[in-house]
Amino acid sequence: MLAKTIGERNVGEYLSGKRPHRVEFGNHRSFYTRWEFSEAEIRKNLKSGAVGIWPPDAEPPEVISPMGVVESAGKERLICNDRYVNAFLEQIPFEYEKLRDILAFTLRGFFMATADLRSGYFHVPIHPAYWKYFAFKVGKTVFFYKVLCFGFAQACYVFTKVMRGPILELRARGVPLSGYIDDSFTAAPTFGRALRQILFIVRLMGVALGAHFGLPKCQLEPVLLLKWLGFLVDSEQAEFRLGEGRMERLRSALAEMAESPTTSPRKLAKMAGLLASTAPAILPVALYSRSFYGALSGKETWDELFPTPAEVAETATFWLKNLERWNVRRWWPRPVAVSAHVDASEIRFGGWAELPDGRRLEIEGTFSEVQAGGSSTEREVIGYAAAIKVVTEKVPELITERAVMLTGDSQAGLAAIGKFRSSVPLIRSALKQVLELCAEFRCDLVTRWVPREDLAEADALSREPDASDWGVSASVFRKLTEHFGVNPSIDLFASATFHVAERFVAKYYTPGCTAVHAMALDWRELVQAGESAWIFSPVGLTTQVLERLSNFRVNALVCISAPKGSLAETQIRGFQGANALTRRAAARKNLDCTGISALGSSRTVLLQPARTN
Repeated sequence: MLAKTIGERNVGEYLSGKRPHRVEFGNHRSFYTRWEFSEAEIRKNLKSGAVGIWPPDAEPPEVISPMGVVESAGKERLICNDRYVNAFLEQIPFEYEKLRDILAFTLRGFFMATADLRSGYFHVPIHPAYWKYFAFKVGKTVFFYKVLCFGFAQACYVFTKVMRGPILELRARGVPLSGYIDDSFTAAPTFGRALRQILFIVRLMGVALGAHFGLPKCQLEPVLLLKWLGFLVDSEQAEFRLGEGRMERLRSALAEMAESPTTSPRKLAKMAGLLASTAPAILPVALYSRSFYGALSGKETWDELFPTPAEVAETATFWLKNLERWNVRRWWPRPVAVSAHVDASEIRFGGWAELPDGRRLEIEGTFSEVQAGGSSTEREVIGYAAAIKVVTEKVPELITERAVMLTGDSQAGLAAIGKFRSSVPLIRSALKQVLELCAEFRCDLVTRWVPREDLAEADALSREPDASDWGVSASVFRKLTEHFGVNPSIDLFASATFHVAERFVAKYYTPGCTAVHAMALDWRELVQAGESAWIFSPVGLTTQVLERLSNFRVNALVCISAPKGSLAETQIRGFQGANALTRRAAARKNLDCTGISALGSSRTVLLQPARTN
């Protein structure tokens, strides 16, 4: 674009320095071929004040960017192509809230509602000093944007940052909320409560903050099934899936690729992007289309991925055949019906599957020469896949609409099985077999790590305990337990260096630990009735820890980072009868909690859930 406008020889000069140089680009063809839409949008934006006319007698703007029209999901959008301006911007990494984040406060049978801002970016003004970088030209008239526009690279970051304030304030006021750019989602166990929450959101943002809502796109009446971030969220069935409209667009794109005798990188990128975006609802996408992610990120080329058009057609045909049956992703696993215990050596694998009536199914086999030459993780995963095959062949009626728990001693292998994701070809092949069986028998997988007792000594020698872990001093821990009146019998997130109970769970095996990897265990097996656990987990696991605590309902004293307005604070409110204490409140009670400031949070919450036995 730049070379075509100023010449190849001048590109280096125009990309030098810290600010864009004065340049004028011509508009894209789509701007004129869809002129009726383009003109209507400009007139509408002039009327709303989002766009202004550059004064003819003023100094010309620095950059006049090309305008174009793009179509997404059947909707036209006017774009200001700020690619040249974007080249001078710092890339600021940030994270969106994910689809599964709503599960922090949304359970089966909850009523859900959404609110959508109209022209969300237009709510954020651009400082007048920078209007000169957001100009465009139609005929002899120069216009400029006064607000964030589509095409500006940092627009999404800025808007997300601005919206963070209202979201945190609403959460702090007890409204469970997830926000994605200009969309808001809330849920509650009753229709009335969900209605009050969504109306409070609209009132705060609309009346107090002056936001404009696109009412046709809002779901203000709480329902059990709605569309959120392009996915259907079904609280009645507790699952995510693609809606028919999105499925039809995906089928159309795949059919075009399957039937076309030729292809192009642009068409391949479109197909890959469509498939990759469905992963939250279609679990196998990450497994069967892993190479797409490499091509989209630039690590691989499309020619390396698809050397011939026939291979493109084969991939597209595969997804056309399987899209429908894989279009569902459950929120949580079904109840466990069968537990399989598997271990692998250099040449064989063996184990058993424990059935509900106490019977055992033997699992054994010998690796092929290729399999035997693989890593220990590869061999373990092959053994896990064989166990699932035995169970589905011998007792299919027991696992249909139920879950199988795989127990093993390979953390990497169990992680691959649990996430259905791996970069190793041999493991991916085994995972595909497992996935096909799970789809056929409509069963889920749950993984559980246990130490291999006869390898404990060798394993201990091969691993060094992590002494960089944090903990609490004995005096602080004693004050906390005295305040809450509990004496934890097990420390779920500990190490040989830092643990406050005789029984402890470590990240890796270390002599003396009770178990390994707390997030892969059933806490009900570790904390018996009348006992309690101490939980001081890494900050990044906070929401997952609270979710598991809610599911397992074990007694625990929990030290977590729960800043005001965070999802963690919302989750804490969901514990009925819980006893919570902030660090500030602890200070007022002369309870010194400075010894747990390693969290780096100004608000630490101690939580003691009430257990239902």
